[in-house]
Amino acid sequence: MTSTGPVAGTSVRVAIVEDETLFSGLLDSALDSLNLFEVVACIPDGDAALRILPDLAPDAVVVDIFLNGAMTGLEIGVALREVLPEVGIVVLSSHLDPALLYALRPESCIGWSFLDKRTISNIEVVARAIEASVSGDIALDESLIMDIESARNAGGLAESIHGSAAPLTARQEEIMFLIAQGYTNAGIAKRLRLSERTVEHHIADIYIRLGIDSVDTECHPRVMAVLSWLKRDGAGVHA
Repeated sequence: MTSTGPVAGTSVRVAIVEDETLFSGLLDSALDSLNLFEVVACIPDGDAALRILPDLAPDAVVVDIFLNGAMTGLEIGVALREVLPEVGIVVLSSHLDPALLYALRPESCIGWSFLDKRTISNIEVVARAIEASVSGDIALDESLIMDIESARNAGGLAESIHGSAAPLTARQEEIMFLIAQGYTNAGIAKRLRLSERTVEHHIADIYIRLGIDSVDTECHPRVMAVLSWLKRDGAGVHA
């Protein structure tokens, strides 16, 4: 998937697949208040989503992982990608399990984001996850990152998909922590009070240290860097 997202200056067209009507309505209103998104549908179940969304062709779909019906949100996302290969998928759950991320093949994680309903602090977190998914990036809930790190440090996750890698500096750890949450280079620069150029230099070095091919457009280096960073042995996460 090589996604360029919506045309500059246009709203991101979002569909919400959620069987809790109160939460769905609140999310709809909150996204509308940002003037960046157009919610084109609020759908309560997976069967209806698979029936309706191919014709609507939204830029992104926010889907609860546990819905009424036989299919999970993860399965709905995979099925939608078969007919809408460029659509961004944001998975919501009240019980995020690190294994969710690794249920997808690494190359299939492009344009997927995972958020925990219990820890979403504001609508900007959801907006960042949507925008990351539409751009073909990845955004993970901070709590999910910490859980993955804990499992990795305890030996519960597989070795890095790129084998052993050079350790990152403390600053690079901070940058990777923000990349994994879907922050853009501009957002990282603002959070860490750095210039964008400095952030870009750090990211280029991170790719080298993690063994990421930043030239291969099919690989999507930002996503592969996140997956490699989360799986590797070595340094931990820094907030």
